[in-house]
Amino acid sequence: MMGVVNHELISDIHQKLTARISVSRVFAISLPGRLQQSARELAVVMDAIERRDAEGAAQSLMIYVRNAGEAALKHLDATSNAEQ
Repeated sequence: MMGVVNHELISDIHQKLTARISVSRVFAISLPGRLQQSARELAVVMDAIERRDAEGAAQSLMIYVRNAGEAALKHLDATSNAEQ
């Protein structure tokens, strides 16, 4: 998609956003048990997709993203509290 857009500003924003998401992923899975929980959540998403249950897949994916975000925030909170 970015190759089709071919716009320097949009490409730059996309690269920065992708980098931030990658850091958030690392933060999220660094919490004990989160990697295993992630795998279970994504298995539910995949199961819904295989059953062609679009609504179930969307709901399951929202749960996964919400939980990953909360885990990343917990990591950031723990890190900032440790620095203080």
